[in-house]
Amino acid sequence: MAEPLKPPDRLKPFRRINNEESVPQPTPDGDGVRCGCHTVDEFGDMEEQFKEFIEDNLPVLGPLLKVLETVTLIARTAANAARAAAAAAAAALAAAQGSLGGPIGTVIGAILGFATALAAISSFLDEVLGVITDVLKFFIVRIGARLAMRAIRVIPQWTPVNRGPSAGTIPLDQIIEVEGTVTRSYGNPIEVPFAQWHKWMNWSIHLRPESKYAAAIAPSADNPPNTDGRLATETPIARPSSFEIQWDAGSLLEGFGDPFETGFKADDMPKHDGPWADGEWLWPMTGMFVWASGRWVYDCSKTKELKEARNPKTMAMMNPPRAIATASWEAVQFAENLSGDPKAGPTRVPAIKFMFFACKRGGYMKYSSLAEKDYEFIVDLPPIEAPVAPFPIGATTEFFHNTIVLRPRLLQSTLSLPHAGAALIKPIVQLLPPEKPGDAPKQAKITITKASLEGKDAAGVMLSLGWHDPNRTQAKKVKVCQVAFSGITGRIRIRDNAVKQVRDLFKKEEEAMRKEIADRVANIKILGLSLNDIPIVKIPPNGPTIDLGGMLKDMVRKAVDAAIDGFFTELGKIIAGGVETEEWLMRVGVNGRWNSRYFDKMDKGPQAIKNPPTFEIFLGPEDFLFFSGGGVEFNNVGDMMLAPISKRQITRNDQPVSWNDLVTATGTVRRDFVFQYALKTLVGNKGNDLLALGIENTPLGIFDPDFTKPDVILEVSNPITMKNLQPETASRRQKALFARATGEEFILVEDSAAPDDYIFDMLISVRKQIP
Repeated sequence: MAEPLKPPDRLKPFRRINNEESVPQPTPDGDGVRCGCHTVDEFGDMEEQFKEFIEDNLPVLGPLLKVLETVTLIARTAANAARAAAAAAAAALAAAQGSLGGPIGTVIGAILGFATALAAISSFLDEVLGVITDVLKFFIVRIGARLAMRAIRVIPQWTPVNRGPSAGTIPLDQIIEVEGTVTRSYGNPIEVPFAQWHKWMNWSIHLRPESKYAAAIAPSADNPPNTDGRLATETPIARPSSFEIQWDAGSLLEGFGDPFETGFKADDMPKHDGPWADGEWLWPMTGMFVWASGRWVYDCSKTKELKEARNPKTMAMMNPPRAIATASWEAVQFAENLSGDPKAGPTRVPAIKFMFFACKRGGYMKYSSLAEKDYEFIVDLPPIEAPVAPFPIGATTEFFHNTIVLRPRLLQSTLSLPHAGAALIKPIVQLLPPEKPGDAPKQAKITITKASLEGKDAAGVMLSLGWHDPNRTQAKKVKVCQVAFSGITGRIRIRDNAVKQVRDLFKKEEEAMRKEIADRVANIKILGLSLNDIPIVKIPPNGPTIDLGGMLKDMVRKAVDAAIDGFFTELGKIIAGGVETEEWLMRVGVNGRWNSRYFDKMDKGPQAIKNPPTFEIFLGPEDFLFFSGGGVEFNNVGDMMLAPISKRQITRNDQPVSWNDLVTATGTVRRDFVFQYALKTLVGNKGNDLLALGIENTPLGIFDPDFTKPDVILEVSNPITMKNLQPETASRRQKALFARATGEEFILVEDSAAPDDYIFDMLISVRKQIP
């Protein structure tokens, strides 16, 4: 039986074959609750329960208690001017008591009996300030309760689509395969910071599955699952009808000088941002073709409708993968094409680079094996103008037999994948016969054998396939492309205003707080009357009109506004340490190579990049140069991930619990895990007088290639096609739309109407490999 061939396709250069048993089926119904997800209604009155929990843990909230003392003083100071005016008005009323009758006379008499108007109003103000302090204190409970609601939905965060065990190693019936074209690829900015979930942030790969794998997506809860909190001009970072794959970058570095065990400084993040961050891997970018095998799960933290508390529809995804493959067209230096003359220069030829990587380590769970059988792929080969034909070596028109047949010679190169402890795989490569006799082969079959993966924790290969080029015919067609990201204009739109950040995040809680203060103050009486019951008085015969109730209301309003504004200002100080800076971890990629850079203080305006990410890519005449970028602005919860593993654990009896403990916990044990999660993300782990308050990281804008619009203009095209491109050098300004996380589920969105998020200054040069 002939090998199944795929149509040659520059944008889909390979296909997985003979894997029918791993194709996802049937289409998931999105019912994550039946598979183990939990909902926010399971604990009843969350605020009341968390209030009791907070009362038992007040010492860890020391900075917040200091804030309340400061805010009381701020509120009293703001109210003093209004208090003095109200006292003067009351004194005027007292002086006019004899000419007043009815209820107001009784009030004034009571004031005089109280000793002084100032004392009466001061006592009333003290009661008001007591209410404000109580409500502000309970606001912390509201924040914690909100964080606990998030904790409910991420304990566990992932449950198997094919219902079954959710702890221990991953059984075979939870593993699917999927392949398709990447629609987005970026380092995820927002992750649960505890080691039971993550060693480091996930890398997210979104792909549009090929029709064979369409059932991977839960149609009832597409990605993104809802539009909570979005503006009209905002669109989700995730493209419609995409399937998400997430892999914990830190888990892949486990056991190899593992930096996550000891923790590290923010400056060192680029070194530990994942094994693909050094520019030596082919890691997926938008527009590339990808295959993956891994655990098919529901993401319990992302639902279609937040209102459907009891049975929300949930997004299906893959987390973690255990194997991934991708490919890129570019020119490669094969040893067989070197002439032996050191002056001859490079003789790279157009090639296909195929990367395969498999790993048992997945972060929160791992695999017991890397394969149950061989992985087989059909891979397209670079075109070659070398027809297969007889070549005479003495033949004549009368004697035809002294001939040989010259055929193109396929060359191979295999390289190991660094920085993940991946053993080198030796794939089996078989040329497939062309459809038309006499044509050069167009495809090969690549087999990653089960035997080559057995006994390995991680294994991989970078396989390059190209043609022998004795006359340098192909090498002369190759162009050398250099891309340098030399400068950045950042903080075009400020996102790290700590006060605004807190108020935006807890807008609903602030509204509830104001209402509660108003309701409680309305019930406070001054000398037996509520503020609304104190009448407006005209002192006869020609005296002033005095609205004592209105003056006292103004005093209350000033005290409340000052208290709440002061409260959030002080919260901003204990979140950011009084300094408003933005810390950016930027990631840029060119043709599947990625680098990271960290900026400890992203100022507004242009700045040079120290040690600028620079990429050199050799490309053939049919190839593309393309690039992507994005990143994360670090905030308090994200900073927790820099701490040693031992300091970011959910515990029981002061001992770290396992993923199995989290998944199977019920009753008060589960509630304690939920509240512990909330308290730890409320406090953070920076120490001193700084708190996290659940402030998550925010995404930076993403820029990506659009393979429907390739062109040769270096200043604007992405991708840039090599066909008809003449050697040149050009400066480029690459912009990204402003991005943020919105709503209770932190849906990542970008805003087409907002100012640019940042601008990269790039230098792109293209020259011939052989002049």
